[in-house]
Amino acid sequence: MEDMYAVVSDVDDYKHFVPWCRDSVVLTRKPGHLKAKLAVGFPPFLEKYNSSVTLVAPNLVKVG
Repeated sequence: MEDMYAVVSDVDDYKHFVPWCRDSVVLTRKPGHLKAKLAVGFPPFLEKYNSSVTLVAPNLVKVG
C-alpha cells in the first residue's frame, strides 16, 4: 500500500510515467495538500488544467 501511495502522490513525476501526461508541476505544497498544473494530451490536442490534491499517507490521494 505504501509503495502505491508513493507513486500516486508523486505528481511532479507524472510527466515521466503517466500516459499522455506532457507536463506536471507542483505549484504549492502544504502538509496534506498540494496544487499542481498538468498538461495532458497528444498532438494536436493538449489540455492544461490546475488540480487540487489532498494527501493522507499511506492510503488516500484525492484529486479535485
